[in-house]
Amino acid sequence: MRFSDHFDNKTNSKTDVKSREKNTVLLVMTVGTTLDPLIFSLEEELKQAGVVKVLALYGAALPSQKESPLEVTTKLRARANELGCEFIAKEVSDPNNFDKAFHEISDVLRNLNFDTGIGELVFNITGATKAMASALAVAATTTDVCLPMRFAYVGGNERDETGRVYKSMELSSAHTAFTRLKEQEAVRNLKALDFTRALLYSEKLQDRGRTGFLKQACHAFYLWDSFQYKQSNQVLAKLKRIAQAFLDDSEYSSIAQMVLKVEPLSKDITILINLLNSLKDKDQDKAQKKLEEFNSNPVYKEAYLRIVADCFVNANRYVEKIPVEAVMRAYRAIELAVKFNLIERKINPDNPAWDELSPVVIEKANIENEPLFIMLDMGVRLLRAMDFPLTNQAMANIKDVQKMRNECYLEHGFAEVSKNKAKQAIELTGEALRELLPGKDLDQLCAEVTLEF
Repeated sequence: MRFSDHFDNKTNSKTDVKSREKNTVLLVMTVGTTLDPLIFSLEEELKQAGVVKVLALYGAALPSQKESPLEVTTKLRARANELGCEFIAKEVSDPNNFDKAFHEISDVLRNLNFDTGIGELVFNITGATKAMASALAVAATTTDVCLPMRFAYVGGNERDETGRVYKSMELSSAHTAFTRLKEQEAVRNLKALDFTRALLYSEKLQDRGRTGFLKQACHAFYLWDSFQYKQSNQVLAKLKRIAQAFLDDSEYSSIAQMVLKVEPLSKDITILINLLNSLKDKDQDKAQKKLEEFNSNPVYKEAYLRIVADCFVNANRYVEKIPVEAVMRAYRAIELAVKFNLIERKINPDNPAWDELSPVVIEKANIENEPLFIMLDMGVRLLRAMDFPLTNQAMANIKDVQKMRNECYLEHGFAEVSKNKAKQAIELTGEALRELLPGKDLDQLCAEVTLEF
């Protein structure tokens, strides 16, 4: 639904000039049987805004009403047109039924197109029944647009015999309700490690100040959770100085701490990944030099081990949310650990130099053809052929996780993955990693990359 298609377009040239100087507001109003407070609201908004576009939600007429909401809406439309405002009206079929009102109002809001220069949404809940006004308030909180929003309503001390305001009217606005609600939801989901939902809530926040920090932090941790280390580091690098200011903040302190914890890790991992990608170079001499560079630099090795740990910790996060993803990540953690051991033994898993390997090792590993890169099975066979200490139990654990991964519907099969199955995969992976990383403290590595807000 585009405003230009559905609103009464009565805006004059003077209003057009004014709209370039001030904000353009979409005023969403619930309309009942009283006109004056609605006109007062409209006129007050016009004093502050360059242009006001009105969406009037009126209830179906009830038998006891002297003047129906439709008639009031017609008069409101006439006054809005006199003031040069675009106007559209929608009927709510049962104004006393909250469920129906919420459903219908939500549909109207969802179908609006907000790409026509709207700078602010104002939800005025002065008119109509309590059910309708409440329905608009609740629907407004779930409106998925990145625009400033506020509630508005008319009050006053002088009322008629029915309790309606008729003199000395005052327009009150609640500016922070929407922002605070979305901020709280973003923080709650971030602390629950639900980075997708945290990102979705944070995207509706302003880019400046306190909420700007939260918005960027949600984006950075979403990228980290998605293994987009480079992009995550780019955001975290900009945030680390700002994070210092929030270390004593009661709500944001843990977020600031995580920014300062993860930023240097993401930097080291980003540098390492650039090196690892160069191992694919078709020029084996160049690839071999990168292999030697890795083995001569302990910082690279530490960063690699943190990637393995992060993959394993990440898998744990997905057990409850998406079990199949937990299995996929668990498998990847094992694969990364195997590659680490190959690289340490100067075998390039992405571009192996087979002619430099001992024929005894190749025969013992039962490698008949010489593939362009080394997959998990072959990597394990090579390690064992080089006397890497892997027990039969560890081999069985790796096979079981591999089987779960291969049979799931994200790989080669159609098997469903339950939470219990995912938990089993995590347990088996942990046991396998402890053997694949001898002399390394897996628990400590995991602690170094664990996110705790």
